[in-house]
Amino acid sequence: MGDSGGLEGADLHAHSRFSDGLEAPAAVVAQAAEAGLAALALTDHDNLGGLEEAAAAAARHRLRLIPGVEISCRAGRQDVHLLGWFVDPGHKPLQAALARLQGARERRLAAMLKALGAAGAPVSEAEVRAATDGRAPGRPHVAAALVAAGHARSMQDAFDRWLKPRRAGFVPLERLTAEEAIARVRAAGGVVGLAHPGLGVDDPIIESLAAQGLAALEADHPAHTASQRRHYAALARRLGLVATAGSDFHGDRDRHGTLGEHRTPAEALAALQARRA
Repeated sequence: MGDSGGLEGADLHAHSRFSDGLEAPAAVVAQAAEAGLAALALTDHDNLGGLEEAAAAAARHRLRLIPGVEISCRAGRQDVHLLGWFVDPGHKPLQAALARLQGARERRLAAMLKALGAAGAPVSEAEVRAATDGRAPGRPHVAAALVAAGHARSMQDAFDRWLKPRRAGFVPLERLTAEEAIARVRAAGGVVGLAHPGLGVDDPIIESLAAQGLAALEADHPAHTASQRRHYAALARRLGLVATAGSDFHGDRDRHGTLGEHRTPAEALAALQARRA
């Protein structure tokens, strides 16, 4: 299961400050190297902007960087997150699709701030943007502002009290169809996996995605129970998909995993790369 040189496995799900993570891409790569990973996929939400910095850091640390992205999608009536790996960051049609989603995040921020103010938890746009490095803001940036303003005790409390579905500050995000996202990633030379299916994705949806070109299923994720991991590993085998693992690292340990906590073995990574169009 291990890789050469004493390094082992790949973490195929990690975020930086180019989406809703808390750390710079170079810092994420440095932590991955420190964790003894052989490879890391940087998969920022709807954003490829951190890959150049991550690639330079990966070369310094002699770590394999897999260029990736996590795309906000709609499959039937369900929201799903698709992970694209091995993509060409310069692919114009993929860039255009992601730019549409980044614009949607900007529009959502304005709606969220208005709703929070009306609910008695006002935060300023400047407070939210302070942690984004000028990138499109996400809910974790709003959560951090809520904590700083005294409207929540912690990031998790901010989500539970204000930002989850059916809470006052929740605003749904505009999404691509899963069919379009899969097509865009494949055209950019990549392969597609479904992120954290245990967070509300029904098995029939997974089956339909497999028929549309899905290559992998994230069976091992910090939010999955042991029984869910077994279920999704078995479902991946039945559907002919590669079972993958990822930490969903964001840099906030109260809500997400630690880099290297969940690792995709070398043979699974090779099988995933072999699925490239």
